[in-house]
Amino acid sequence: MISDPRFQYDNVLFVDDDDTSETVIFNIRSWYLTLVGILVKYGSQSISDATTMLDNSWLIKGFCCETYKQVCLYSHEYEYYWAMLVLHGDLFWRRGISGDLPTGYDQWEQEYIRANGLAESIFEFS
Repeated sequence: MISDPRFQYDNVLFVDDDDTSETVIFNIRSWYLTLVGILVKYGSQSISDATTMLDNSWLIKGFCCETYKQVCLYSHEYEYYWAMLVLHGDLFWRRGISGDLPTGYDQWEQEYIRANGLAESIFEFS
């Protein structure tokens, strides 16, 4: 399902260059697959269409994650928000599309994580 090698791994450690005691583990594979799952569940896409949409999005094409600070940029929004941005485009909330988590989202996400063997947390800061 994941053809791009950048998204095939979890447990990728990043260390803040300014303060080496600050680290984050980015579960990149789980992040990518969670976005696909959201596009399927809440965007009414097939798995194939969701994957194609995500792979062709600016979010994935421009994915740059080589430093701690770059990871922090991806962590500042919920996965749901990123998926809605891919699905509906920039400033989607100005067109009346909510970026708020839908009712039942947390339960769905936990079930999706378990069913697909994903990391429980996308970002693990220490």
